[in-house]
Amino acid sequence: MTDYFTLKEECHSIFGQGSKLKGDFFLTGPTHISSLVEGNLTIEDDSDICIESVGQFSGTIKCHNIKIYGKFQGTIQASGKVTAYPTATLSGTLFAKDFTFHPGSTINVDGQTYNE
Repeated sequence: MTDYFTLKEECHSIFGQGSKLKGDFFLTGPTHISSLVEGNLTIEDDSDICIESVGQFSGTIKCHNIKIYGKFQGTIQASGKVTAYPTATLSGTLFAKDFTFHPGSTINVDGQTYNE
């Protein structure tokens, strides 16, 4: 028997390559950004967000964990971990429980960690 699913059962967001989005976004579920996004993005649950290598974000992100392979400029408020991979470029302000910056990532941030 084949298992079918509907998009209604899925809970994720993908901003595809080539798209340009501007505004305030309130999302649930894992989120992948492969486009150009400007504005404020809030992940309303503990799901992860990933800025893919072709993705660019400018503005404020509030989330649990974030993985960055692309470009980010602005403010990140993470209740978990911020991870920047070798292809990442970050500038701005970071607030998180933990940071990991892999060799090769370009980092120009003011950062602060905190304990809950």
